[in-house]
Amino acid sequence: MSEGSVRFDSDALQQRILALRGERVMVDSDLAELYGVEARVLNQAVKRNAERFPVDFSFVLTKEEKQEVITKCDHLQRLKFSPHLPRVFTEHGAIMVASVLNSPRAVEMSVFVVRAFVRLRQVLVEHPDLAERLDELEARVARHDNTLSTLVATIRQMATPPTAPSRQIGFVVDPLEKKMILPPAILGMLGGGQLGRFFVSAAHELGYQVWVLDPDRNSPAAQLAERHFCVDYNDYAALDEFAAGCAAITTEFENVPADTLDYLAKFVPVRPSATAVGTCQNRIVEKSFLRDNGLPHGPFAAIRCEDDIRNADTSLFPAILKVARFGYDGKGQATVHNVEDALIAFGHFKGEHCVLEQRLTLDYEVSVVLARDQEGRVACFPTGENQHTRGILDVSIVPARTTGCVRSDAEDVAARIAEKLGYIGTMGVEFFISRGQLIVNEMAPRPHNSGHYTIDACVTDQFEQQVRALCGLPLGEPRAHSASVMVNLLGDLWYENGNPSDTYREPDWAVLHAIPNLKLHLYGKHHARPGRKMGHFTVIGDNAEAVQKSALAARAAIGIKGE
Repeated sequence: MSEGSVRFDSDALQQRILALRGERVMVDSDLAELYGVEARVLNQAVKRNAERFPVDFSFVLTKEEKQEVITKCDHLQRLKFSPHLPRVFTEHGAIMVASVLNSPRAVEMSVFVVRAFVRLRQVLVEHPDLAERLDELEARVARHDNTLSTLVATIRQMATPPTAPSRQIGFVVDPLEKKMILPPAILGMLGGGQLGRFFVSAAHELGYQVWVLDPDRNSPAAQLAERHFCVDYNDYAALDEFAAGCAAITTEFENVPADTLDYLAKFVPVRPSATAVGTCQNRIVEKSFLRDNGLPHGPFAAIRCEDDIRNADTSLFPAILKVARFGYDGKGQATVHNVEDALIAFGHFKGEHCVLEQRLTLDYEVSVVLARDQEGRVACFPTGENQHTRGILDVSIVPARTTGCVRSDAEDVAARIAEKLGYIGTMGVEFFISRGQLIVNEMAPRPHNSGHYTIDACVTDQFEQQVRALCGLPLGEPRAHSASVMVNLLGDLWYENGNPSDTYREPDWAVLHAIPNLKLHLYGKHHARPGRKMGHFTVIGDNAEAVQKSALAARAAIGIKGE
C-alpha cells in the first residue's frame, strides 16, 4: 500500500467507526489501512506491546459482536471468512497505535497527536470555541499531508461519545455525591469461589442481597446468593441484565476480564476499577507500575520473545520465569539458572509473555490486607507472616514475628499502592523480606487468602470491609482482638495418604472440633483435588506462642504433612 493512497470521505469514514459497548471504535483492519500498514503488522505490534493497550484502549470482539458488525457493516463482510475474532480500538487505542508502528504515517501522526490533539480534545467539551483552533491545526496538517487529515478526522469522530441509549441500565451513583448504597440493595459479585462466598455472607449480615455471576454451576458463592448467573464473563446480554439489577458490583478474583469490568462500569459503580484490576492481572504491567511509582520491587525483565531472554541482564540469574497472566499458587513459573534454562521454560509456556525475576534470598514473607474507601481513607489489618508449601499458602501467623519497623513499612507501602491505583475495596499485598529489605512480590485486587484470619480475630473482617467500601459505608475497625494462626486445608486431605490414586473420603473433622478456640471454615466446593483450597481453620487466643503451638498441632492431627 503506497503512502498517501488512502483517504476516506466523511461518509466512508463514518461507516468505519462503530458504536460498541458504549464506545466509538474502529476495527483493526480499517485502522491499519489508515496508518498505511497491513492488519497483520498492526496486530503484531499491539501484541508485542500488550501493556500499552488496556481494555479502555482496545478489546477483542465476542463471536456475537463479530456477527453483529458483519451483518450491519457492508465493508466488513470479509470478516465472515476469517476464523479469528477481530480486535477493535477506541480513540485512545487508535492514538496509541501510532506509537508502536514504524510506518512514516504513524510516526508523523504520533508527533502531531502528542503535541496538539490530545490536549485539545480534553477541553473541547467545556470550551466549544477551541474547536476553531483544532480546525486550524487540521487545515495546516492537510496542507502538509492529506492522509494525516483523515487520521485527525478519524480520531475526532471517535472522541465523540455515542448517542446515549434511551434507557439507562442499572443504578448509577454520581461520584461527586458519593451516596451510600443501603440495604436491601442488590450487590453484584463477579466470581463465585470461596472469597465470593464469604462476601455473600458478610453482605447478608449487613442486610444486602447478592447476585453472583460465575460460569461454574457448582459455584460456592452461588450456593448462598439470591441469584446465580451461570454464564461466561463476556456474555453481554447477561451482563446487561446483571447491571440492571445491581446497585454496585465487585470482584472475587483478579482474572475476571478487565473489559467486563469496564463495560459494567458504564452502568453501575464497579469497585475496584477495571484499571486497577488490569494492572494486577499482568505481571509485566504490575512490575512496571511498581518501578514507575518508586515502590520497592526486585530486579526483573519483561519477556515477550526469545530475544528478550537473550538480551536480558545476566545478573538476573538465577531467576524465576513467570507467565504474565493467569499464574497463581506456584503455577506458570519455573526456576531458571541461565539463558538456556529460560529459553526452554519459555518454550514450555508456549511463548506466553513472561517476567524474568531475579531469585532473591528470602528471610521470610509477609502480607498486608487493607481496605480503601472512595474518600481515600485506608484501614490496614495487622501484618501477617506467611509460610508456603509447594508454592501454595500453608500457614499465616498474626501478629507477624518481625520487627515493628517492617510491619509499619509494609503497611505504608501497601497504602501507597492503593493510593496510586485509585483503589476502592479490599486488597492484599504480598512482600518478600530479603536481606532485611522489604520488596513487593504481588498485588491482589481482592480479599486475600492470608486475610482469612480476620473473620475470627478482628473487630471487622476483610469481607465486611469489602462490602463497606463497595457501598460507600464508613470502614470498620481493623484491629485484631486476638492472636491467630490460619491454616489452609487443601484437597490432598480428601485422599488416603494425600495420594489422588488412593481412596477418596471426607477428613475426620472431629479432630479439629475437639481443639479449643479453633474455628473451622469449609467452602462447599463440589470436588476435592490435590492443591485445591477446600477450607481453612483459624486458632485464636491471647497468647501468640500458645496459639501457634495449638495450630501446628491441629495441622499435624488432621494429616497435613511437610514443614
